Amino acid sequence: MTGARGMTRGLRLYARFRGRMARAHYWWLILAAILAFCAAGAVDYLLFPAVPAEGLPRRHPVTVFLCVVLVLPVTAAGWRRLHDVNRRGWWLLLPGAALLAFLGLAVLVRQMAAEPKTPPTPPGQPGVAQTDMAPTATVPAAVAETAPAAGWIDALALGLPAIALLFGIGVLLLLARRGDPHANRFGPPPF
Repeated sequence: MTGARGMTRGLRLYARFRGRMARAHYWWLILAAILAFCAAGAVDYLLFPAVPAEGLPRRHPVTVFLCVVLVLPVTAAGWRRLHDVNRRGWWLLLPGAALLAFLGLAVLVRQMAAEPKTPPTPPGQPGVAQTDMAPTATVPAAVAETAPAAGWIDALALGLPAIALLFGIGVLLLLARRGDPHANRFGPPPF
């Protein structure tokens, strides 16, 4: 098989999630996507440089456009490739689901750590400033420390990225496996 044939086959079946895809076709498509991202990064670097004097950060419009264009065909190709090894395409989403769970947990832990744990202080006690308008509480520095997150949350925060990494390696190994030589529940073998 030639590289051009493998690259174009994946792009011709742009959003087709049914059927199977040969291993060589899939990896040629991935190589084409990597090369396209390298070229897009070079174009962005040359055409959209950062200008700190004018307050312009580095921009990447060509790379973002390419990412939007290629997300569907690369996902569909991975989906069909998993069908070729007799796995459902949903396996492709496992690493992303674990990363989303990690990000949600990280936001939760950050919010819990940002909330100061202050006991209510009655008026006239130390740590409370009295003014003519309304009493305003000033909290002593020892009391205003943020509460540490619970131990189980820390364990999850450390474990979820590791789980996402393991899922990613597992899916990569499935994508690299030899496909079934015979027809399976997803159709006949690809040519």
